[in-house]
Amino acid sequence: MIAKPLTYDEHKAAEAAFRGYPPNPDWTGSAQEIYARLCAAIAKRRATSLDPASEREFEEVGR
Repeated sequence: MIAKPLTYDEHKAAEAAFRGYPPNPDWTGSAQEIYARLCAAIAKRRATSLDPASEREFEEVGR
């Protein structure tokens, strides 16, 4: 799959998703889809990292 550069709207949507800003209803459909998918992925990642069952056990390193 060949990656294509983001349009201005898509770039702004991605930036808004990472910064936690609300979506802009004037964005194109593809920009709104990018925003929705990124927000969902970010929320899933936060939920997983907060789940104590998913924490990895780290062994202590002795000197």
